[in-house]
Amino acid sequence: MKVQIDLDAVTSQMDELKDHRARLKFELNAVEKEIEKCELQLIAFLNSSGVEQMDYKIYSFGKKITTRTAFDQKLFKEEQPEMFDRYYLTKEKESFEFKINK
Repeated sequence: MKVQIDLDAVTSQMDELKDHRARLKFELNAVEKEIEKCELQLIAFLNSSGVEQMDYKIYSFGKKITTRTAFDQKLFKEEQPEMFDRYYLTKEKESFEFKINK
C-alpha cells in the first residue's frame, strides 16, 4: 500500500518547525549566557565574602564539587593496544535526515 501525503504541506511544515527550533536554540543560548554571568557574579561575591556557600531568602547557592569515575580509553589503548583492538566496537545507527537546500 502506497502512503499518500501532501509533500508540499509536510515539507513546508518541516521548514517552519526547523526554523522555529533554530530560533529557540538561539534564545536558549542567550539565556544560558545570562545565567553564566549571574553565576560568575555570585561566585565573586562568595569569594569576596570568604564563604563557600550561602543561604539567601529562599535560595541556596555555592560551590559544589562532584567526582566521577571514568575509564581512560586513551591510556588503555597506549598500554594495551591489542586488548583495546579486541574489545573496540564500531556501531551503526540509522536516523532520518531532513535538509533544507536553500
